Amino acid sequence: MKHTKGPWKAGHHHIGDGWRVFVQHQADDDQHDAICDIETWQTKEETQANAALMAASPELLEACKNIEAILWGSPNQRSITKAFYIAGEAIAKAEGKE
Repeated sequence: MKHTKGPWKAGHHHIGDGWRVFVQHQADDDQHDAICDIETWQTKEETQANAALMAASPELLEACKNIEAILWGSPNQRSITKAFYIAGEAIAKAEGKE
């Protein structure tokens, strides 16, 4: 199974109070392809948090793959440190702190 290549971004939807997770086109900052739209049936804070979590999905998957490779391989301090930072960046994005 293949997903849409990241990075994914989250932003306010142009219509209503919802959020959109999207992939921005390289050539045009105003053009993007929607991954999903998130409606505001929950609180605005929860809607924004859900959008941030979804937008971080590609980075979270990559972080998990890196950690798995390190654990299956021969872990050394450099590879463990690299996985630690990749995971930290993905977690920050998922929590809307990027």
